[in-house]
Amino acid sequence: MPEVTDIATIPTADLITSNEAVLKAAIEGIGKVIILRPESLMLAQTGMRVQSIIDTISVDLEIAGTLTIDSPEMLEEATAIAGRLAMACADSGAIEMERKALVSPFNDLVKKVNEGYGAPRTFVANVLAGVKSKILAYNAEQRRIAAEKEAEAAAERQLLAREAADREAQANRDAQALVQQAQEAQAAGSEITAGALLQQASVKVDEARQQADVAVTAMHTRATVAPIAAAKGVRGKWTGEVTNKAALIQHIAAQLASGDESLLHLLDVNPSNLNKLADMQKSGLKLPGTKPVFTESLSVRKVA
Repeated sequence: MPEVTDIATIPTADLITSNEAVLKAAIEGIGKVIILRPESLMLAQTGMRVQSIIDTISVDLEIAGTLTIDSPEMLEEATAIAGRLAMACADSGAIEMERKALVSPFNDLVKKVNEGYGAPRTFVANVLAGVKSKILAYNAEQRRIAAEKEAEAAAERQLLAREAADREAQANRDAQALVQQAQEAQAAGSEITAGALLQQASVKVDEARQQADVAVTAMHTRATVAPIAAAKGVRGKWTGEVTNKAALIQHIAAQLASGDESLLHLLDVNPSNLNKLADMQKSGLKLPGTKPVFTESLSVRKVA
């Protein structure tokens, strides 16, 4: 702590006391709008005491900057100084109490103003939320209709593909039958009949190829579905949801085993839970990848 030699030059106390008249007038003005708390009313009547509070610990402030603790007696003296300083600056100390008394009227007034504006704003916000809900519901319904039409179109394409595949298979069977008949006619010496049958078989093969093209086209051609008319300002966002934490950890562990740490950030440690475990096990904490850390703090008893 730096040495303090001139308490009167502390800017915060000096700034407050130099504006004391203005602050008192402001508090009294607020008192006409809201009911002042007793401590705030007293502050408005008697004035600020922050400089006098600092004056009471001026010696302690001077000593603390050069204090050397090298004996039990000096430790006791340092503890006493710390207690008097805490009495002034702690959360429940004199300076803080006066600060709260000073700002409470302004906070109360702000609260009243916010309450006055909050009710109509909340009403409008609730109506707006209802309109947004209806817009999003409409968009969701349009997506459902579009998905339903796409599913119907996909089913129709699959049906066309199956029918084309069936016709292809039948054309191939017919072609094979004609080839068999042509071979039989040729064996019987009827070359003209055999040639005619082979010509018919060739036509069936071409027909089978055409049906095969129809089937492939049906399976890989996306039907045109009219786009949904989304409302302006509507945006979509994808998020991930953990459905099986153990499976996720096992997958990341398998990746780590192969040297891949790309998903390790998904397993951020919960500091609160780790601290609780360390508090229970203390120096006995032996969890791989962690270590126990001991930190000391000082609780100072306020002394008047």
